[in-house]
Amino acid sequence: MVVRTPLRAETDGSLRMSAHLKEGSLGQLLVGSREKCLAAAREAAVQALDQLGDIVPQFALVLADMSWQMIFQGYEGAEIEAIQDTIGAQVPIAGGYTFGQFTHMAGAPRAEFLNQHIEIVLFG
Repeated sequence: MVVRTPLRAETDGSLRMSAHLKEGSLGQLLVGSREKCLAAAREAAVQALDQLGDIVPQFALVLADMSWQMIFQGYEGAEIEAIQDTIGAQVPIAGGYTFGQFTHMAGAPRAEFLNQHIEIVLFG
């Protein structure tokens, strides 16, 4: 499934998307919620902690798709609070919003473009 974020509606009724879609592509509506995004942020933080093992995190890098900024309008910082509750409030966090990330999943033949994700990298 290819996921893209609609940025705005154009005057002709078309949608401006966060990344290219092939003309004539069929789209499906995905509905998210702040609660599910907060749960995903906590889960990503737990996974990052698991990767560190017994090492205490000293710094966190958080990259979230700009769709997260849209869903958290009026609740700015809620996802960072959820991450800090998991990794510890003393761990400094830097990061920002992206228009997607590239990743090379284990066993995949090439890098893939991800959209609407949150990525947490912990340094120990």
